Amino acid sequence: MWRQPRLILRNATGFTESAELTKAWMVALREEIEFAQSKAEILDSTKPAQLAFELHAYVQEANWAFKLFNDKSAFLLARRAIATRIGSASIKRVSKKSKL
Repeated sequence: MWRQPRLILRNATGFTESAELTKAWMVALREEIEFAQSKAEILDSTKPAQLAFELHAYVQEANWAFKLFNDKSAFLLARRAIATRIGSASIKRVSKKSKL
């Protein structure tokens, strides 16, 4: 019978601290997006939790690509993806002349 393996990280030193920091970061991102919406900088139709999740995912994937594969282009790719995603959620469109 197949059993789902337990998360090894659950018992790893620092896991709780990492989880707390990640949660705080996600809350901060969501709150900043909500603030930007209150200032009419981000579209009201944007779901703050969804956008925060996407932005965090780009950063995490860049970190994994760099650490696992030594992919030095990962951070540039993440910056471009983040700029594109924020631009699509912005009321004022970001200039495409950016040198990202």
